[in-house]
Order: sequence, then structure tokens, then C-alpha cells
Amino acid sequence: RFVELFTGRFADAAEAGIPNFLQCSYAQALRRAKADHKLLMVYVHHEKESGMDDMCRAILCSPDVVSFLNTHWLVFGVSASSPEGRRVTAALRTWGRPMLCTLVHRNNTTVCIDRIP
Repeated sequence: RFVELFTGRFADAAEAGIPNFLQCSYAQALRRAKADHKLLMVYVHHEKESGMDDMCRAILCSPDVVSFLNTHWLVFGVSASSPEGRRVTAALRTWGRPMLCTLVHRNNTTVCIDRIP
């Protein structure tokens, strides 16, 4: 559902489109990143926070970011207000807004190697 909402809200304004968000559960995204040997960028969207739309348009939908993410990474997005979004936020132990986290599978575990905030 997140992908449909994000696409509907930002695709028209984005010059280069939007990141190719995986359309699966968080657990499936983790398994795919492990199988594909790719970094996984997790984006938790907070609809009610001021500035979120501007951040999405200016950063997540910028041509350079879209090209880089779609070429080199897997991207998973989720709404913070959804049950899965709350689970992802708790699993990553972050409650900042917006939340971007880079995950990599290393030594039989998934590790957050960078996050904003």
C-alpha cells in the first residue's frame, strides 16, 4: 500500500520518477537483499510531519538519487502509521523523522551501517 500512496503523491512531480520501492514485506525485503548481495535502504515515511513532502520531492525523487538507488540498491518503503511501519521502526530502534537506514547482510546477520537521523 505504501508504494501506491507514494507513487500517487510524488510520481508526477518527480523528473526521474521515484525509487523502485520493493512491493513486499520488510522480512521479504531483507531476504531479497541477502540473496541479491545488495544494500537495502529502508525509508520510513511519516505522513503528518511537516517538511516530509518537500524532502521526498527534493531528495528521494531527485534524478541523481533515483538513478543511484535504482541502479545499485534495493529500496523498501513503509508508512510509520502502518502496523508494519511500527514494527520496522521498533526493529531498527529509531523513531526519528524522516528515517532512512542502510542495511547490509554481514556474517549471518543484518546490520544497520548508516541511518538518518
